[in-house]
Amino acid sequence: MGNTTYDVVVIGAGPVGENVADRVVQGGLTAAVVERELVGGDCSYWACMPTKALLRSASALRAAL
Repeated sequence: MGNTTYDVVVIGAGPVGENVADRVVQGGLTAAVVERELVGGDCSYWACMPTKALLRSASALRAAL
């Protein structure tokens, strides 16, 4: 795998991270987003519905066991 260079690396793809990456790219620069948890189409807004109802309740149940 070769080396890839980016102008900006955004740590975290939450609402702010997505906006930062979008503005960077709109400005003509390149961006890489690094996200540990929400990858591949998951809603990045943890407090939104139905994400909050579907994902958070499963996390809470898992933590309780």
